[in-house]
Amino acid sequence: MLAAVVLGALLQGGARTSRSPGWRVGALAVTFGLLRTTGMTGHSSEGPEPTWGAVADFVHLLGASLWIGGLAVLALAVLPRRRASELAVVVPGYSRLAAVSVTGIVGAGLVLAWQVVGSYDALLHTSYGQLLLLKTGVLGAVLLAAFASRQWVRTRLDLAVLLRGDAATVRPFGYSVAAETGLVLVVLAVTSLLVTADPGR
Repeated sequence: MLAAVVLGALLQGGARTSRSPGWRVGALAVTFGLLRTTGMTGHSSEGPEPTWGAVADFVHLLGASLWIGGLAVLALAVLPRRRASELAVVVPGYSRLAAVSVTGIVGAGLVLAWQVVGSYDALLHTSYGQLLLLKTGVLGAVLLAAFASRQWVRTRLDLAVLLRGDAATVRPFGYSVAAETGLVLVVLAVTSLLVTADPGR
């Protein structure tokens, strides 16, 4: 309900509302609440250091939300329109945001793995550990697609902007974003299995 209030205010007021301090405080409060509530359904508090687990889980969810949310904006809004002004502003900004988000995801993921799994033996010989390894493997493939996207931003974005969003120039970036998005959906599917799995089995 609080998220509906925040989004409703944004839809009514537009960009001016998004720059107001009150709206930003409300959006941050809703974001924190949603992420923390989601994290409470996981296994982060079951290990020897529940406080560290809760912090790592929050960072992990925040990074994933920023990364996947940005992918959705790119795939559904920015790339189909191919507006040069949007490409010039949004794509480099998202590339930097994604790099920071992935760093947070990986770092927090290592803490969570130590917190929940606890040993190499459990990682290799329990179904939970094997699911975690599967998730890590798919995430590695996602990062390869993300690396291809980042290389395009470094080497081809200026040309794409100069050519005013020429379809042939933007298409390789669109393919890498689509591959990244598809693989992220697989990661989310495996994650849903991890949430319901018993870490001890």
